[in-house]
Amino acid sequence: MVKTQAATSLSLADLTALSETFGPPSRSTRDILWLVVVVSFAIVMVGSFATMAISAFYPSTNATGIQIVLTTFSSVVSFLAGLFTPNPMDSRNTAGSDRANS
Repeated sequence: MVKTQAATSLSLADLTALSETFGPPSRSTRDILWLVVVVSFAIVMVGSFATMAISAFYPSTNATGIQIVLTTFSSVVSFLAGLFTPNPMDSRNTAGSDRANS
């Protein structure tokens, strides 16, 4: 609570100066954060797939539940697939430049 009050009482210039003293996170910290995000989404994907597989053998009269699980599953798969697609703005991406030069 004291930290929150102290942070809200600082001016924008002070907050900017304070944030510059910390700097960006290290490579290992970013790797750990990405690992947590990807593992969390993978757990949700496996859980929603298992739920859909079980519901195929034990059908329910409540169709709304499986629709929510299907939406969750497709969203998680889309997120994880997006991690593997190359950034089109990345200068190291040579796949798109081959088509542009031909």
